[in-house]
Amino acid sequence: MVFTPGKTYVIDRQLVPLAGQTWIGYGATLKRADRVATLLTGGFTGSTLPVTPGEGTNFRVGSFVVLWDTPDETDHSSNTRSVVSTTADSVTLSGTFTGITAASGDQLETGTTMIFNDVADWKILGLTLDGNGTSYSSGVHIWEIHKDIFISGDRTTVRDCVFDDSQLEGMIVGGDGTVVDSNRFLSCGGNPMHLSGSNGLTISNNYIFDSQVYNADRNNHQDGAISISTAVVDTTVSNNYYDGNSNGLTFLGGISQDTVNMVITGNHAKDTTVAAVEAESNFGTVTSGHVVTGNTFENCVSFIFNDTGGNK
Repeated sequence: MVFTPGKTYVIDRQLVPLAGQTWIGYGATLKRADRVATLLTGGFTGSTLPVTPGEGTNFRVGSFVVLWDTPDETDHSSNTRSVVSTTADSVTLSGTFTGITAASGDQLETGTTMIFNDVADWKILGLTLDGNGTSYSSGVHIWEIHKDIFISGDRTTVRDCVFDDSQLEGMIVGGDGTVVDSNRFLSCGGNPMHLSGSNGLTISNNYIFDSQVYNADRNNHQDGAISISTAVVDTTVSNNYYDGNSNGLTFLGGISQDTVNMVITGNHAKDTTVAAVEAESNFGTVTSGHVVTGNTFENCVSFIFNDTGGNK
């Protein structure tokens, strides 16, 4: 599938690749639509929510939405729903939310993952993804939901892409044998790359500038340029460049929870606020077998390899 060079495609819902498909986007941009939000005036009737009078039709049919408790700013839906129909004073959704009970004063707003890939052998080449984080800077930030690309399919390739102004995570990177190579990540709201539940990843030759730009405390997953979550095995992180801009937390953070056998080589990171690399064996889990060689860390505060749980 070839995106037209020079064209910007504005989306407010998930795009889902097909197995074995290649997306070619050199010169084209995929942009998250501007934020649309309204306050509820009550709870669900069936799958319909009453909203601030006159604001229901601001939502486009088919767009994805989330719900959050504005007075508390910590309670939010753990899923998204799509808009089925609207009136001036109501929005009907594809179902109710989990994780929160809708009530008067809660805020309904647009938000979703831009590309959701759970199939094998998908490739995306040269596409610019504009997360439009500036439009969403005052909204809810949920790392599980607000990301540009989600990957769980095996043997995915992301190459020569630009991630600009991501609302939160640039990518959740999973699947076995995924390659993330020669991309540019510019001013991500959260973690540019978030690795989770994967084997044999290659993260190489990427340029990363700044991170955690829009992170709110309620995000609860602030790690760095490359965030390591659970069970990342036999992964190589090589020849990447990260300028934390005295704002990003770490170059490589959150290494724990059964993450083993990482090779970290040839990278250059500078101006982080917490550490160049942060690895801790904690919560009864093990992190081990890592090789760190030939890297340059400049003005990165510290380098943390710490056993807090009696493991090795």
